[in-house]
This record gives sequence, structure tokens and C-alpha cells, in this order.
Amino acid sequence: MLHHLCRSTIRLHVAGRAAYTSLACTAGRLPHDPSSRHPTITIPTFATPAAAAALLVPLSAAKRVSVAAVRMQPPARGMAGHSKWKTIKHAKAATDAKRGKLITKFSREISSCVRESGEDPVFNPRLGAIIDRARQNDVPIDKIRNAIKVAASGKEVDDKAQVHFFEARGPGNVSLLIETLTENTRRTFPEIRALLSKVGGEPAPVGYIFKRVAVVTIRLASDEDLAKLVGSVTGGAPSAPLRSLTQSQWDDLALEVGVHVGAEDTEADVEESTLSFICQPSDSAAVRDAATKLGVGPPMLRIDFLSESQVSIGNAETQEQFEWLMEALDDHADVMNVFDNLDRSQAE
Repeated sequence: MLHHLCRSTIRLHVAGRAAYTSLACTAGRLPHDPSSRHPTITIPTFATPAAAAALLVPLSAAKRVSVAAVRMQPPARGMAGHSKWKTIKHAKAATDAKRGKLITKFSREISSCVRESGEDPVFNPRLGAIIDRARQNDVPIDKIRNAIKVAASGKEVDDKAQVHFFEARGPGNVSLLIETLTENTRRTFPEIRALLSKVGGEPAPVGYIFKRVAVVTIRLASDEDLAKLVGSVTGGAPSAPLRSLTQSQWDDLALEVGVHVGAEDTEADVEESTLSFICQPSDSAAVRDAATKLGVGPPMLRIDFLSESQVSIGNAETQEQFEWLMEALDDHADVMNVFDNLDRSQAE
């Protein structure tokens, strides 16, 4: 009904403080200080005009009080029947849907990897890398274990998907190696081509510029971690606090630690406080074990495709197109990873 959505206001003219005091005793606390000689008081009430008029009987009994008006007010914006929960619910539903899609992707990737090369990450470094990526993306551990268990059981499954790579050039002439997990490339590949065509990309034989490697990464979270690391490798002490190290010092530290753990190459990121050790996938278990013994937290393993020849994007429009393509590919149900040769140090 209308009186549930609108409210009435009673406007009263009050002559003098005595009348105001009398009215206050009758109507309760009033939202006005009678500093002027003839103040006007507005009393809100959630009632129809007829019901509001009934309230005037005791109020009019107060001396020197006259009724100015009784009118209806439209509902305030906050009372329009729209709940904030509805907006939150839609946002949460979108987030939950994306999270569900992510969990499904990892479950499929884990299952395929286990069926192909076994359930032991020690002998199946790709599986170890997938598990690490899943944990980084907050995939519940029970989902990971269940995917491994089902795949290792040898039970017949409906998903016969296999890993296939799609090679392409994207915006800014960036080379792309797109890793898919699909049972039907005749469906998946045309869908990827359609996404590429929207930003001027196209299929291209670029796989030869990428090299498959394993990357073991550790993160230093404090000066204590830095001291442990330097002490384990050199037996000495750090030359400066963690946050004071320059990129050059990080590079030197990565190289020194890389030799210690048996890596072929190293990378350092001063902003993320990480050291990455690059090696052959077959050596990843040994390098990871050596990195674990440094005592600075669990190392993360990933299988990557790196390119020695990198390109940069020269303008903002092309950069936006590239970012749109990356997001669109990430949303595709059959796309597991996208590797590129974009020089992000130049992009930043």
C-alpha cells in the first residue's frame, strides 16, 4: 500500500518558546530548535494523510500552535525497494562463476596430466607445476586431491581431452603459444581464431622461438629470510636490508643462489622480492629440493615456455587490444595457459 512506501509530514507554526515546550511535551522530541520567533516544525510520520490528520488533534490542543500543512513525500532513494544485497548478490554470483570455472580448468588439467604421466609429482614435474599454480589461485586442496585420485584410479571418464598448442601472432606482433586442453580441436581452434581476428591477430608458426623450461621461484618476505638465504649460500651476512637492495644486487644474489641450487639461468624481481631459477623440466625436482633447503619458504614450480627474442608494444591502443585478448583467452574454457614474448619491462 501507498503508506508503506511514502510518508506524511505535518508542518506546524509555533509561536514562542512556551508553545514549543508545550508541543514538545505532547509530540515528544522535535527536530527543530525554536531560535526564531515563529519557527516552523516538520514532524515526519509513516502514515496516510488521513491517519496523519488524526495526529493533529492532541497537537492542536497545545497553545498557540497552528497547522500549516499536511502533505505526502515521495520515498527516498534508499527506500525504492532495491536492496544493496541484490547488487552484492550479482557481483558474488559473477565471482563464484569465475572461481568455479577456474577450479574446473585446474581439475581437467590435473586429470589429463595424471592420465598421461602418472600421479607422482617427483616423476611428473608438469603435475607438480599445475598443483603449485592451483594452490596459488586458491583452489581448495580437496579439489586437487580428488582430481588426482579420480584420474589415478583408471576409471573411464567422459573427458577425453588432450593438450594441444595453438600458435599465433597477436596485437603488436607479439608471438603467442596458446596451450589448450580439448577433445575437439575443430571446435576450440576456430573459437580462438575468432578471438584473434577481433584484434587483428592471426595463426602463425611461432612455436620455434619458445623453449620449454621449468621455473622454481622463492619469495623473500623479510630481512630474516634474506639472512637465512645468504647464510645458507655463503655463510656470511647480507650487505643491506631486504627493502634496500637494488635490482642489480637482486640480480647478483639470484646468480649466486642459482649456482648453488644447480639452475641454468636466473631471474630476479625486486618489486615482488622473488628469485627464479630456470632449468630443464627433468632437473626441476633436484632444483626444487635444493631451493627448499634454503629455508625461506616453499618454492613454487611452474612449467614455462620462454623466448629469447622479445618485442614491445608501442602505443596504448595496441596495449589495450593485447590485454583484452589475454582476458578473453583466459575466460575460454579450453585455454589452460598463454605464453608470449612481450617485453614487459619495456611496457612498464
